[in-house]
Amino acid sequence: QWRSVQDKLSQFRADGYSEVSPDQMTVLEVFAPFSGGFASSNELKLRNKVTDKINDLFGPSGEGYWIGSDSGSGEMATTFEVIDYEISHNSVSGYLAKFDDTRVFRIRRGA
Repeated sequence: QWRSVQDKLSQFRADGYSEVSPDQMTVLEVFAPFSGGFASSNELKLRNKVTDKINDLFGPSGEGYWIGSDSGSGEMATTFEVIDYEISHNSVSGYLAKFDDTRVFRIRRGA
């Protein structure tokens, strides 16, 4: 068992692993259109479902994490900070291709 989280981190560092600095992270945004100017409760549920699934996808691999969501102007978005945009884009694209919804999702690199 781990005596403390710090002990485990020290072990990982001794094995050659290190933390990723914030300036090495990239933003990945996922967008989907919705009807009207504001999202309905069902559309917000959809956005939250997509957000949760992508966060579940990133969690075990350490690819990234959720940093925010919004909706307006006929579009909803969920945003993640990721270590490698291309790897994360491929992971998310694969997930969204299997997603049971008729919307067209867009993925882009954020600011």
